Amino acid sequence: MHARRARAALSSTLLAAALVLASCLSRTPATQTPGSADADASPTHNFVWPERLGQRSLPDRGHLHLLPTDTRGWVGYRVPLGMAIEGDRETMEALGPLADAIAEEVGHRDVGLSFEQARSYIVVPTDDGDTPTADARYSIFLSARDPVTQDGSGTARIANIQRTWFRLTLPASEPRGLAVVLPGMFGTPEDVVDRLDSLLLERGWASLRMLAPSSRTTERLPISVDSEASINSAARRAAVELDDRNAECAYAVRAAVRDAIETYPSLGGLPRVAIAMSGSAIMLPAVIAWDERDGSEGYDAAVLIAGGCHALRIARESSYADWIDAVRISVDPAMPEDTVRRLEDAYLQHSTLDGYHVAPSISDRPLLMVHASADRAVPAATGDLLWEKLGRPERWTVPVGHELVFASVMLRAPGIVSWLEKAVEAESTAESDAGGN
Repeated sequence: MHARRARAALSSTLLAAALVLASCLSRTPATQTPGSADADASPTHNFVWPERLGQRSLPDRGHLHLLPTDTRGWVGYRVPLGMAIEGDRETMEALGPLADAIAEEVGHRDVGLSFEQARSYIVVPTDDGDTPTADARYSIFLSARDPVTQDGSGTARIANIQRTWFRLTLPASEPRGLAVVLPGMFGTPEDVVDRLDSLLLERGWASLRMLAPSSRTTERLPISVDSEASINSAARRAAVELDDRNAECAYAVRAAVRDAIETYPSLGGLPRVAIAMSGSAIMLPAVIAWDERDGSEGYDAAVLIAGGCHALRIARESSYADWIDAVRISVDPAMPEDTVRRLEDAYLQHSTLDGYHVAPSISDRPLLMVHASADRAVPAATGDLLWEKLGRPERWTVPVGHELVFASVMLRAPGIVSWLEKAVEAESTAESDAGGN
């Protein structure tokens, strides 16, 4: 009895101490002007955007399908090892325009469909949950990749399907702008995402919420190095696959934003901001870069929470590696001690869409990083690296790990939204002043 009480008291003390730490915050103002990120990866860096089957007739390299109006919520699950998904009736119906585009592109309909493989994450919309409103709009983005050529060359006989789910909600009053909310892996941390989503709506923002990163983002990817020759090939494979996952998230978000603006045209002339967490914060530079690749106006400001860059290093060092169970890196113990370093260096040479390369291209706007200095899930050093690549924007640092930084976000959600609003207002004022000169 006394032992249980002692353990309970200790747990309460540790929790209280953790919350105190989470409430501690040091603010570092932006130390460079927007757009002055280091020249190692300038905005002219050659980004290679992976092609998709059917893209010749699909402007967003995929198709966005509106889900039934009685959709009220969702659940998610991971595909177990040794299993793959089969398309159900609803999915096959949603695939119609994409299948037509693929058939037109390759010149035949003899293309098999391969759905998500082991460790992918699937969202299942449901009609359970809150009462639906006319202002809640659920959708799914579908794309297809040629697993052999990956270049849409017309030789495909199998199309690898992947999916991304969204919910668009309008505020009760006229919207002041569009906020794109991107959660961490598997849609986590759900309570924090819910809090930010609700707060944005209360403050008059239309909220476009990605329910979870694209389905194949956590698909199992084994990377093996067992010889000198395999270092470069393994690095190239990692770069191709991880770049593809960044790109898929970017394609999906762009399609969902386009749909939001086409459905509610007034959103097109309003500010647009983004809040990205954890895994999505790692991908956010690519999301913004794809959206603005043609010089069009995109995001006025963004917040990156617990993000980093150098995805291969994050996958290798993350304390979440076993939980996420996506990229599995194995190096033969007989290989030289510097093998991992050489693998990581080669990965950066092959990658074009890692935040390491893309981040400088989005530094020309107000950015805020919320950083956990003791983060082991997205190792803190990779967060420092992203901050450097972004040009040292404003940063709020909390002396905790990955989980508790989100406890801090729960406490400071109003401040984060206020930061976005002030940043947008300052940008608007600066543009007005420039236009008057």
